[in-house]
Amino acid sequence: IDVQSLTTADFVSASILISMSAVLVKVNSIQLILMAFIGVPIQIVNEWIGTRLLCASGAGESMYVHTLGAYFGLTVVFVLHHSNSIDCPDEKSRDETGTNRLYAVTNTYVSICASVVGAFLMSSLLKRGKFDMIHIQNFTLAGGVAVGTVSGSNIVLHDAMMIGTLAGMISVVGFHFLLPKLKQYRIHDTCDVNNLHSIPGLTAGVVGIIVASIGNRSGYLNSLTDVCRDGGKSRNNSTQSAYQAAALGLTFGMAVVGGLITGFMLRLPISALKERDFDDEEGWHLPEENIKDNNNMFGANIARTAL
Repeated sequence: IDVQSLTTADFVSASILISMSAVLVKVNSIQLILMAFIGVPIQIVNEWIGTRLLCASGAGESMYVHTLGAYFGLTVVFVLHHSNSIDCPDEKSRDETGTNRLYAVTNTYVSICASVVGAFLMSSLLKRGKFDMIHIQNFTLAGGVAVGTVSGSNIVLHDAMMIGTLAGMISVVGFHFLLPKLKQYRIHDTCDVNNLHSIPGLTAGVVGIIVASIGNRSGYLNSLTDVCRDGGKSRNNSTQSAYQAAALGLTFGMAVVGGLITGFMLRLPISALKERDFDDEEGWHLPEENIKDNNNMFGANIARTAL
């Protein structure tokens, strides 16, 4: 056990929390444990392939944490879908060093600030001059996810601002238009991980592909080793961009396939589906007084606090 392994475990924990947010109040504690047992090796293997073999750079690991965690959870939701969960009345509201550390801090900070502006702007446009608290509560952080892959790169501050602004705006648009559509396709996203993690994570992957093509400023050379395919430490920009795209595709594929397998396993009688969504009384001891009001969002509050 060393600092590197503990850091990896920290990222893996975040990915699993994101996955669990998608299935929150839909599964019992045994199913969550089983989901974690399957999700952890998938996340580790995907990150190992992406960072060691494909050598796709990404200081904030947005692809490996947010994209995989979100799509893994959403795929599990798809498999576990049942009509009773739709419109349920109980549903309510790795460390950088040196110069790269400076880039990571400033780019992330500026991008998050910009995503706040983007979220407020798009919320005002969609709500005709008013703001929606759900937009502000969730998507002001989208910029931190979207800039994650290139946070350690020497991008200029207006690039970080542009990434954050677009992330905030796109996430709000996704919540407004895409979230209701997902329910029609058997994906009931309890905590909206698609717009808070999936879309910004995909944005981070695409930004990583673009930035890898602009030369040494991207910093991708720092992630290359002699075992990297197609040139090792001598990879050119176009080859690195291709491997960044391959890592993004691999992450999406492993998330979906892993989610399908996990979802089918969670449907087995041994893991026992909950009889009622948005009701934690089956697995938790709750105060007898106001039990219905408390259990509606008991689990959701835990996940939002953790995330």
